[in-house]
Amino acid sequence: MILSDRAVLPLTGSTFEPGNAEKVIKEMEDKESAQIALAEYYYFSANAELCAETVKPYLSQEDIMLRLSADMLYTFANLTIGDSKAAQQAREDIQRCMVQVVQENATMEQKASCLFAYYVTNIFLHITPEKKVPPFLQYIPYLPTGQRLFAISLLAHETYLRQEYARAKGLVQGAFLMADTTYPIPIIYLNCVQAMCQINLKEQKEAIHSVNSAWEMARPDRFWEPFIEYHGLLQGLLEVCVRKKNQRFISSWQAG
Repeated sequence: MILSDRAVLPLTGSTFEPGNAEKVIKEMEDKESAQIALAEYYYFSANAELCAETVKPYLSQEDIMLRLSADMLYTFANLTIGDSKAAQQAREDIQRCMVQVVQENATMEQKASCLFAYYVTNIFLHITPEKKVPPFLQYIPYLPTGQRLFAISLLAHETYLRQEYARAKGLVQGAFLMADTTYPIPIIYLNCVQAMCQINLKEQKEAIHSVNSAWEMARPDRFWEPFIEYHGLLQGLLEVCVRKKNQRFISSWQAG
């Protein structure tokens, strides 16, 4: 396998104004990273089938960073599609890649990217990381800002699931302070998690503001996936916030 300096989940880590995701992908000079970014676009816009098709050729890539991105997206997409076997195989490959890189003479940034793939996938699937795996928190500073923000959103989600709502909200707010510009995908997730915490902390007005912020950032690029994932945990607040703005989308979503 080859270790490169490519970013894992390049679109997730990209900064752009909402509505410009497709433009960012087209302008990527690294065409293989652009294909991964395109798969991310498909996934976050709730098109799991196209996401899986796009990354499938990269599941056996020699470049570990491309392979990890493909594995992550293939895992998430196939869980949506309903192919748990394919999702499990991709998740297991993430672990194999991570173990190899951590044991090799890789840079801290490369190790951080591998641990990012491992921890994000496990947290997403509610799987407890193995004790022998290096702690993720000490590697987060070595991630690019966008990936760091996305990782923190999932760490905050994990904290939320332990019913530590104030602490989870604090993680989100710390991430917002860290964001030096607009990273749409992580910020959508951060706002959703913040809203979930605010609901449980009885901060209804603040929760509505967080959901509205997430929705307005997601809408131009049609990044619906975060709302599908967090729909239940938002406890009906999404419908309250966006019903008047996009009744057609809500109606079709509920029908599906």
